[in-house]
Amino acid sequence: MVKGGQTQSAIESAQRKRGERSGRSANYGARGTGNAGELKLYSEDAPGLQIGPSTVLLLSLSYIAIVVILHIVGKLRG
Repeated sequence: MVKGGQTQSAIESAQRKRGERSGRSANYGARGTGNAGELKLYSEDAPGLQIGPSTVLLLSLSYIAIVVILHIVGKLRG
């Protein structure tokens, strides 16, 4: 029996749409790609400063060395 004044074809149409939607989401989850709004953090066309990992390592070790030296200087003066 049809509820709320809907016809049988409208109910079948809604069920097909729900089935298609779940099929697409299942394929998307299995594939794992396809988001056009995804951030491009590691690509060549990413905006911003592009430096290599060795440069980051060198800068971080230099920063740590400067902080250690300043701590030693502060202990000797104070």
